[in-house]
Amino acid sequence: MGLHWRRRNGAGLEFTSVYLDVNLQFVIYSEVKGVNMKNKWKVSFFALLSLIIFTAAYEDLRNNPNVWNANNSTTCSALSDGSSVAVNALLANCFTLTVAGNSHTLAAPTNLRAGAINFKITNSGGVTGFGTNSIYKFPGGTAPTWSTTNGAIDVLTCMSFDGTSLQCVGLTNES
Repeated sequence: MGLHWRRRNGAGLEFTSVYLDVNLQFVIYSEVKGVNMKNKWKVSFFALLSLIIFTAAYEDLRNNPNVWNANNSTTCSALSDGSSVAVNALLANCFTLTVAGNSHTLAAPTNLRAGAINFKITNSGGVTGFGTNSIYKFPGGTAPTWSTTNGAIDVLTCMSFDGTSLQCVGLTNES
């Protein structure tokens, strides 16, 4: 089974024939004009098909952001408590944090993009002084007073419209 054509590119490369042999391999003969050189490549039919499918899928993913038309559940990522709590927005859009010390700050997320980001913050032991970085914007310009009761749960829900700031609302003492 064969497909034969002639195609010349700007460098003078001309493919003279392509066919599928009995071993399901594409055989490509090429000729470089002016150099008197002929090359023969064998490419597995399945490898070539895989490459075509991967290239099409990659182009689709690269050019089209994820668009959901139904509920898409995610797994929350646990954050490590510390004086500055690091958040990598590429890991998830749902995070959990158990605050175990005083004067801890939720840092500005790295790799932030437009979209929603949510936090479930659990107080461990009557901690006080939890705060957020200035990237987190709240109604009226004031962050909520976070719970100080042992076991209390606060919820922070944020939306970034531009990937540079977060518009947030906080629900406190949801235990």
